[in-house]
Amino acid sequence: MRPKRKASVGDGVGSSIQTRLFRTSASCADGGTSGIGVKWAEREVSWITPTSEHSRKDTFHLGRRTVAGTLAFTHKLDYATRGHFQVSTDGFGPYRDAFGVIIGHRTDFARIVKVFGTPTADEYLFCTPEVIEMIKTTVHGRPDLDKATMSHVQRQNLTIRMNMRRFTRLTNGFSKKWLNLYEMLCLHYANYNFCRVHQSIRGTPAMEAGITDHVWTLKELVN
Repeated sequence: MRPKRKASVGDGVGSSIQTRLFRTSASCADGGTSGIGVKWAEREVSWITPTSEHSRKDTFHLGRRTVAGTLAFTHKLDYATRGHFQVSTDGFGPYRDAFGVIIGHRTDFARIVKVFGTPTADEYLFCTPEVIEMIKTTVHGRPDLDKATMSHVQRQNLTIRMNMRRFTRLTNGFSKKWLNLYEMLCLHYANYNFCRVHQSIRGTPAMEAGITDHVWTLKELVN
């Protein structure tokens, strides 16, 4: 059975989205909380939109870490959501203009910048230094800074690395071709939304959001 309706994130006031960049060797909270995550790769970036209320991923974009890539992702986010919601991002500059121009009329935008301490002798490559300060600022609208957080995106980072081993660091299992990486992301998110039963919601994210009424089989997905 195909989706009944378009998925939406911002159906109610107080919804929010998180976006973030992080390094890897190879990728919104509404009324409750939804999130948008961003992964930075050596050449490519995969933006994702995990929603914490339904555990749903509404859209993603694979492309260069540029202004053009940020605009392309924001257009996809605009198409995949509706209503008013809060946006929380890290300090990546292009978000401000992209969100302001494309979805600024229906978002409250908060920026979160983490200040890290000096790495110690025991810290090594890929080991994050201690966070000594977190600065939250308003970019536009009236965001609730108490709800501005990167926690949902951080959890989604783990899910991505555990379910797609090509994102695991320090291995030779990374994607050798852009198309292979893109198709793997498509398959992962389709399976995550429609086929995988989540313990927290006792169903699939698509069922929880009212997009479908049953758990899809892999045969349904590939057909």
